[in-house]
This record gives sequence, C-alpha cells and structure tokens, in this order.
Amino acid sequence: MPFIAKALDEMVHPSKLTNFGIRILRGLHQVKRAFRFKEKKAFNANKDLLFERIKRILMAVELKIPDRVPISLACSLAFPALYSGYTIEEFLYDPRKNEDAFFKFVRDFPGEAYFPSFFFQIGKLVEAAGLRFIKIPGRDLEPNVGYQFVERELLEPNAYNEFGLNYFKEKILPELTDLASEHPAKGVSMFKTMRYAFGYISRILHNLDRAESLGVPMLLGSFTMQPFDMVSLLLRGLRGVSLDVRKYPEEVRRICDKLARPLLNMALQSAKLFKRELHFPEAYNFEIFEHYKSKKENMRQGVFFVCERAFMLNPKQFEEIAFPSLNYVVRGLVDANLIPILSFEQDVTHLLPIIRKLPGPGKVVFNCDLTDIVKAKEILGDHICIMGNVPHSLLTVGSPKQIEKYCIELIEKIGVDGGFILGAALAIPDEAKPENVKAMIDAGMKYGVYRQ
Repeated sequence: MPFIAKALDEMVHPSKLTNFGIRILRGLHQVKRAFRFKEKKAFNANKDLLFERIKRILMAVELKIPDRVPISLACSLAFPALYSGYTIEEFLYDPRKNEDAFFKFVRDFPGEAYFPSFFFQIGKLVEAAGLRFIKIPGRDLEPNVGYQFVERELLEPNAYNEFGLNYFKEKILPELTDLASEHPAKGVSMFKTMRYAFGYISRILHNLDRAESLGVPMLLGSFTMQPFDMVSLLLRGLRGVSLDVRKYPEEVRRICDKLARPLLNMALQSAKLFKRELHFPEAYNFEIFEHYKSKKENMRQGVFFVCERAFMLNPKQFEEIAFPSLNYVVRGLVDANLIPILSFEQDVTHLLPIIRKLPGPGKVVFNCDLTDIVKAKEILGDHICIMGNVPHSLLTVGSPKQIEKYCIELIEKIGVDGGFILGAALAIPDEAKPENVKAMIDAGMKYGVYRQ
C-alpha cells in the first residue's frame, strides 16, 4: 500500500522523481532505437510520406485547407484483431498478435490518423494489478467481447466534501485495485505489475517508432478524460451522478474541479514520456503554423480525450458543473502545445455553443459521434476542427455505395473550406465490414481533393 500511495502522489503531483523516471525510460528506449538499423533505413525511405500525412492532419486541425481531406482510421478497440483473424482476448493478452493485427491493418487501410491499438495490450497488466473497475475478455468475459467498465457508487453523496487525495487513497483505491487491498486476489503482485508495466511502455515506444518508420503518423501521445466522466465512471456511477447533478450540483462541480489538475498532470507526463521531436524537412516547415518556428516539432501532439457523459447534461448543467474543469484541462494541454481530440459520445448538439468556448481557433478537435454534424460545422467550424462522423450502422450493415454517398455529402458540407477530418463516428466499430472501411478511404481519396 505505501508504494501504491506514493505512485498515486507522483501521478497527482509530479516531482523530480517522476521526471527522472521518464528520462530513464526514454534514455533506455533511445539506446535501443540507435541499434534498430532496419527501422532507421525504413524511416529514411518513408519520411516524405510521413511528413506529408502529418502536414495534412495539422493543416486540418488549424482550420487550413490541405491538398486533400485527411482520413482518420481510429478504431474503437478490436477491428484490427477481428480483421486479422484474432479474438479480442488474444488482442489484449498477446503482444505479438496485437502488433501483427495493427500493422496488417495500417498496411491494408492507408490514411492519415490512427489510434495506436498496441496501447490495448493490457490483459496481463490488468490481471497482475487486480483491477476491479474493468472487465476484460478471457478473465471476466467471453473471448470476443470488448472490455467493459464496472460502475459502482464508491463515493457516498454525503462524502463529497470529504473527498481529496487522502480520502481517495484510503477509501476508493482499495476498491479499484487489489494492490491496495488488505486481501488481494490470487495472482496479484506488485512485482509482476511493475514488470509488465515496464515491458508495456517499452513495447509502446518501439511500436510508435515502428509505425512512423512505415510512413504512418502516430498523432496520439497521451490520454485523459473530462473530470465529470471520472466522477461518473469511477466514483458515483451513471445513476448516482444523474441524481447528484440535480440534488448536489455545487458539490459535483467542486469534485470535478479537484480532479482537473491531477488529470491534466497525468496527461502531461504521458505526453512527455511518449513524445518524439524531429526536424521537419524544409519543404514541410510550412510557415502557417506559428509554433513551428524552431523547425523541430513533437510528432505525437494528440491527446485522446474521453467526453463520454457530457450528453446527459442540459446546457445549464454542462456550463456550470462540467465545463469549468473540462476547459481547465483542455487549456493546460493547449498551453503545452498539445492537441486535445475531444470524443463527445452520443448527441451533444445542445451543448455546441458552450463547446465553442474552448480554446481556439485551430487548437482542438471535435470528434463527432451522433451530434448533428452540419450544426457542428455551423457553430464550431471557424473555431474547432471537426472529425467524423460516418455512422457505425452504415459501417456495419451498409454497403460501399452507401458509404461513398455519405462521405461525399460530408466532404461537400463539412469539408468545403478545410478544418475537417473524415472518419467514422468516434472510431471504426469492431464489427465494421472491411469493404465499407475501404469505401470510406476511397471516397476520401477520390472526392476529398481540394482545388487550389
């Protein structure tokens, strides 16, 4: 327990010890990178393609008009696994199969933006740490079922004012992981957890490099969530927080504010660990980007930002309870030259005027799910880049012709003057038909070209 408590303290309030650990991990990786001669050769052969794709993405993010609408091929979880003939259990537990599936996917489906699916190699780590807030295939679920969060009311409504770091360590943490429990489950081990964690980080760093050596941009270098989601997912559950925003709105806002700084710190430390700074070739040092003055830039600026529960709030609740802490985290990321990619699940059309108050122009990406994307373009279009929203229903049961038609409409209505990334609504679903994903790519390539 003392070790877990210290690790949590470091995540919430990073010290010189955290920075030293990050330098050690990055230093070890750079030594290994120096001896990967085949990847160096591949990188030099594919760097023009890599920088061309990065430029296309960043121009769209900054609301400029690139040569073509960029294409996002982010996957929700296991499309690469199922496409490659593996189960989701194998995808989460077997690093070799996970990486084989991901690299087959990026070879067969060319685009600009991908979610690094090797981050999902979490099976053994989840088991070793005895994590209780997540169910995974193989341990808790059938082999081809996606992981699921376990929502419980771990924080009583009358304990809102008591909540802080010490309360979290003493009352909440033992309910989230057996590592902090007095009676851990069989197989739970701090030593195993640390060993798997170091191996996990090492493999991620290597695979990010490996993808970039093939000309595939790895835009994402960090992850976080809006503080309100953490209250809902880990502390109060959907039912509990739904009642609380009506009965205790000020208490919910205060706890969101308390969580904002730790969530920002963890995202910044992750970005520091996974960043890769490179000198852009002269042809790609495009002067339209003000922060490219050094001609050296972090290629992994994106932050995958979960906004799963905003849809349940009315505009007044969102603006007064959830938005202040969300805006705090987003601004902190933007100030660090990172790009928050906000995945607003479900329909948040009613919240668009408030979302427009986030930093901009050209600092944030709105990943569109069921929101009225035409309305999003109307309200956000000159302030925030829009990504999405080919429906999951079309990708899973539609036809390539239907996909092509929908993509043409998106390009004509949303991508007409830049600031648009074509992709699935949030991400490609596990059950998508491969021919439909290819149809989305083909439509973007064919109809997304801008006439300068």
